[in-house]
Amino acid sequence: MQELDGRVAPPDVVRAALAAFAERRPGVGVLALDDDACDARTPRRAFSRCRRIAYAADGLRLEVQVSRSPSGLRLRLHLIPPRAVEVTVRHAGGELSASTTAAGRCALGPVCSGPVRIALRQGPGPADERWSHPQTDTEWVRL
Repeated sequence: MQELDGRVAPPDVVRAALAAFAERRPGVGVLALDDDACDARTPRRAFSRCRRIAYAADGLRLEVQVSRSPSGLRLRLHLIPPRAVEVTVRHAGGELSASTTAAGRCALGPVCSGPVRIALRQGPGPADERWSHPQTDTEWVRL
């Protein structure tokens, strides 16, 4: 057990805190969770058709549509304003990579249920002043 200010933290809490600290990446921007909605007929915890998640920061918005398929979850991404970027999705089963079109769209899958983070990296070409960092990550979300 770890003691902090006279209080004892359970080992799993300490491990999670240290893991989160190790995950931080100076110089990487963060898109914060802005919206999380499911098909109106389905509770979020048990969505069966479609879940829509949106992240936003600094004039950027990433909309993610999550749908189920027999092989796992499928993600359809839309970056606003549109721009071609490199996308990496980190999930329980590993990583998937793709590039968005000039219209800011791409699809990825299958993705495992569990915690997911999406990283966006500017590709070659002129820098976009709306991007204050060369890489921007979303907050972790559980799918």
